[in-house]
Amino acid sequence: MNMKWTKEEELILLNHFSSLDKVELSVKLNNRGWSAIRQKATKMSLSKRRKQFGDLSKLLNNTRQSFYWMGFLLADGHFSKTECVQVNLGMKDLGHLKKLASFVDYKKILNKPSLYIMDKKVVPEIKQRFKINSNKTYTPPVIDSIKGDDLTALIVGFIDGDGSFSNAKPGSYRMAIKVHSSWLELIQKMVDHVAEPGRYTAYINSEGLAFVSITSLEILKQLKKKAVKMRLPVLKRKWEIINMDYETKFQKSKRIRKECFSLFSNGQSARQVVDSTNFSRAVVYKNQSLFRTNKALTSH
Repeated sequence: MNMKWTKEEELILLNHFSSLDKVELSVKLNNRGWSAIRQKATKMSLSKRRKQFGDLSKLLNNTRQSFYWMGFLLADGHFSKTECVQVNLGMKDLGHLKKLASFVDYKKILNKPSLYIMDKKVVPEIKQRFKINSNKTYTPPVIDSIKGDDLTALIVGFIDGDGSFSNAKPGSYRMAIKVHSSWLELIQKMVDHVAEPGRYTAYINSEGLAFVSITSLEILKQLKKKAVKMRLPVLKRKWEIINMDYETKFQKSKRIRKECFSLFSNGQSARQVVDSTNFSRAVVYKNQSLFRTNKALTSH
């Protein structure tokens, strides 16, 4: 005769099925037989695979890291019809894939840049939340419900998957995304989020692919600064290209003007500013003229 399962036993099964072995679980459940435990676990859609391979539910915990890794998977991951998540990278990015493996508690040792996890309960939840189609190359996901820094984290992860950085010459920086044409609208939303809306336009290039690039070092530095502040596990070989100490002529001029205006506001003369800084006389007197003009305009 089958003993009826109590609510307490169901909770024990839910919390420990993926982490305890057969003997330990049986003891916790008043010495129930493994056949009965397995049958009940099946009815509750529980799986031992989560213990053996990993815990994909962490991708749904609404942290900045979870959004980062979802962005990465939207770019470089595959969500199969059999409820598997699979990622295949080049050997140079094995270390980065190990970070993802650590995040989802992947149990196998990664010697090759390939990760495979099946979870018939969690993968459908991920697909539903992000509206992911198994053939996402042609049917992009939907991320409209994600806002603010959560969206920024997701975009940084997506860039690490499908973005590229270049620095052809000092001061000439570019981050580009090139994906299937069906993603055109989505990558436009992404670039509008990290830059001023409308500043950069995504378009279909000569290869028939959706393409967009950001060439403002100031925007790229700001994006990198946010990624660091949020402690995102970024792909270093890409983001180290962005030199946080480099200033374009425009940025340098803007910084000097701000400093000069501050000193003038505190009552210093142009000569005193020259003496207290390493700015040239020409630059200081030019900014003094701009300061006076600006002061005259704001006083009316």
